[in-house]
Amino acid sequence: MNLYEMSREMESLLLSIEIAASSDEGIIPEDLADEIEKLEGEKAEKCLNICRVIKNLTADSDAIAAEIKSMAARKKSKERSIDWLKSYLSTWAKGEKYEDANTALTWRKSESVIIDDDLLVPDAQCIFKREPSKTEIKKSIVSGNVVPGASIIESLNPQIK
Repeated sequence: MNLYEMSREMESLLLSIEIAASSDEGIIPEDLADEIEKLEGEKAEKCLNICRVIKNLTADSDAIAAEIKSMAARKKSKERSIDWLKSYLSTWAKGEKYEDANTALTWRKSESVIIDDDLLVPDAQCIFKREPSKTEIKKSIVSGNVVPGASIIESLNPQIK
């Protein structure tokens, strides 16, 4: 039984208790009380099991993130080696062509722009990214100002330890 089904079952039991209590001078049948106690125990166990699954998934996610970080560092190291070797070839081969059965060294011309001082480049040649500051928006709303297109919502976040 999942938590949704348990909630529906609990509602049904509570309704039965209300009906029994109103017809039997406020006396709750023992079997209904036992059933509620059993259902609450099952609900607690189900919630704790879900928490255990979340902890396991979190550990898996953290391990994957660590592996991604490690692999990204390895990738960056390999890319630096590639760049260094290409620079080395450019310095020493200077446009000469070489070829064998498996590999060929050829050259193509390219152009690239070098920015010496980005503050001197006119705004018309710059790209600006517009990103709302959630921290500043929250400060503004909390201090009583209205920020069009933004609001604060309050939520409960589970903390699993």
